[in-house]
Amino acid sequence: MSTPTSAGAESDPSPTTDDRPRLNSILIPAASEALERARARHGLSRADAVNHALQLYGFIVDQLAAGGTLLIRDAQGSVNRVDVRFGPDGEAL
Repeated sequence: MSTPTSAGAESDPSPTTDDRPRLNSILIPAASEALERARARHGLSRADAVNHALQLYGFIVDQLAAGGTLLIRDAQGSVNRVDVRFGPDGEAL
């Protein structure tokens, strides 16, 4: 059974037998709001939403490090370049 922690992440009090890392983090307000939007939109648990976000972040970081560019096509068909940078407090700049 999962129990909420003070940081809003779910923790499992039962012992685990695998070596998967566990995460307990206090989120900044913008990240907390984004997490809740993702959960509501896709019906995900907090853990699943964070796992998806970290995988997407890793993919984007790898692509940018290899010289790629992040482009988003909006609903009207316009293509916009997205500059991904993060400040020391984790806030998107």
